[in-house]
Amino acid sequence: MKGTYSWPSRPLAGAMTALGITAALLVAVPAPEATAAVDGTVWTVGAGVNGQLGYGGTADRTAFGPTTGLPDVTAVSGGREHALALSADGHVWAWGDNVDGQIGNGTHNDALVPVQVPGISGAVQVAAGHYHSLALLGDGTVRAWGLNTGGQLGDGTTTNRLSPVPVSGLTGVLEVSGGRDLSIALKADGTVWAWGLNGNGQLGDGTTTNRTRPVRVGNLGGVVHVAAGRDHGLAVASDGTVWSWGLNSSGQLGDGTTTQRTSPVQVVGVSGAVEVAAGADHSIALLSDGRVETWGENSRAELGTGSGPDRTLAAVVGGLPPVASIDAGRDHTLAVTTSGTLWVWGFDDSGQLGDGSTTNKAVPEQVAGITDAVEAGGGRNYSVLLRSSAQPPPDTTPPTVPGTPTGTSTVSGRIDLSWVASTDDRATSITYAVYRDGVGPVGTVTSSSTTTVPFADTGLAAGSTHVYAVTASDGTNTSDPSPQSAPITVASGSPTLFSDDFGNGLAAWTVTNVTLDQTLAPPTGSVPSARVSPSGQAAYAQHPLPVPQPRVCLSVQTRVGTLQPSGTVALLKLRTPAGASVGRVFLTAADALSVRADVPGTTFNTTSTLPVGTWHQVTLCVTTGTGGGMSLSLDGSQVGAWTVATGTNALGVLQLGDDSARTVTVNYDDVVATS
Repeated sequence: MKGTYSWPSRPLAGAMTALGITAALLVAVPAPEATAAVDGTVWTVGAGVNGQLGYGGTADRTAFGPTTGLPDVTAVSGGREHALALSADGHVWAWGDNVDGQIGNGTHNDALVPVQVPGISGAVQVAAGHYHSLALLGDGTVRAWGLNTGGQLGDGTTTNRLSPVPVSGLTGVLEVSGGRDLSIALKADGTVWAWGLNGNGQLGDGTTTNRTRPVRVGNLGGVVHVAAGRDHGLAVASDGTVWSWGLNSSGQLGDGTTTQRTSPVQVVGVSGAVEVAAGADHSIALLSDGRVETWGENSRAELGTGSGPDRTLAAVVGGLPPVASIDAGRDHTLAVTTSGTLWVWGFDDSGQLGDGSTTNKAVPEQVAGITDAVEAGGGRNYSVLLRSSAQPPPDTTPPTVPGTPTGTSTVSGRIDLSWVASTDDRATSITYAVYRDGVGPVGTVTSSSTTTVPFADTGLAAGSTHVYAVTASDGTNTSDPSPQSAPITVASGSPTLFSDDFGNGLAAWTVTNVTLDQTLAPPTGSVPSARVSPSGQAAYAQHPLPVPQPRVCLSVQTRVGTLQPSGTVALLKLRTPAGASVGRVFLTAADALSVRADVPGTTFNTTSTLPVGTWHQVTLCVTTGTGGGMSLSLDGSQVGAWTVATGTNALGVLQLGDDSARTVTVNYDDVVATS
């Protein structure tokens, strides 16, 4: 819950000072929020019980909708259950929870629609804490109101204020940010100041003493941006490094430990930062190249790096276009891209991610229909979005060129292709056209994958050889063709032993805790698919082969939705007719694919991962015998082959899923077994 900040292109304070520009001159220049030609409208989504959505009601909503009664807005900020907006004329507006006076209108009554905060003019920035509010004025002074039990209003008292009061002794301020019970300010001389609750060292002054007036945060200097989390603080220095202090129970300080810090420490491994934001117990940095890194708590997927444990060190969030600004709610994260799209991830219990659902997102997802985002703010379980009413320019940028197609043929008449997905500045769903031998397209596939895209080319002559290329379209523009694939020869003499797309349900299978999914199917397939989603139970489907075989290749399209962070799960198994397991493919807690030869009990690890949330083709081949072998292919490309004793019993049973107790969600489709 950082203070609103959208100035990554402004000159650094340290550089200004070096040029002889004084602090007085710096604060006399209006901040960009006050002068930007945004003509902004404010939209909200998520929980509305306290009126924090600002539309006049208290019902939740899972899709963004407009607030009521605001003038043109240039900046927004989200508190725990109240929100702030800065209007183009320098006034401050507030709405939502007001039990502690955080609306600033002299009452304790919740505001279901925005109301103007009396007594403030010439404001250039707003920042909301949990239960208090801050406004930075153009003269470099700060006003505060709301809850003050920890001294977070900075007026020398612990008295709640229903109307704005000056922060004592604070001048020359460039930026403010509010946490749960603390406030942080960046001054024009590059120093950082904080006040309020300090039990976890969140004021960064080397103590755990609460402060009712601003104190300097350590010896920080040359700082260009600050942000406050629930009980920790962040700062970006002019050299692009990030510094942190306060509570560190989830690794939110990013120093490789979970040790509380009462003075600033450098976040390890982050460089080139231009902006930071903080949720309750997680932290985000925006880098100068538009990438985003996160660290800290991940119990609700707020890091955007997939399901997994908390991180004490920063990691890059994959799958994002270039980002222009970032913010966080308590347990969710928002990123506005340079093209005006909004990407979200994390906790979604009240619909705060705005995608029409209440399903958590472990990796970034674009919010459909938004191409005019300016900046976003997050609260406890809602989001606030500033949008420009100006129409976006025409889309003239095609998707990036797809990767070179690769493929294999393990089934007579069919080649299974895959290629690295394209990216687009606006579209999240891209249509690929597949060209065979310079002719076509012979087929298309629409996919939102950010990793690889699979495609099956069927009806081919056994033994024939083909080359492929692919183009990508965003619906308006088409990319150049990909590089041409290497020649791929269609298999012959590998008869199909069994195939099933579950069009006839699960009749061919013996199942335990397996259901049909009538909504989810791979990009090249059709519903239904088979779904296992146990919680601490076994869930699997088995099919006997009509005739046991010395060699079997089991190929299946699979999509892992969730995986318990501490566990592993078997995706496929090949068994003897008597039921003994001979070989399996399993997925580790780090999403890595591994193969196990069950007869000798030998595990073979690969460097390949199976990202959650996307479809991929996995093929396990097992040859029995003392000189037997196993191989694994992912999306048509072999990722490992091993010579290993696999026993002398033939293979007779195919298995999808895990017969051991697991907590996981996996879908299966397009099952093919060949000899």
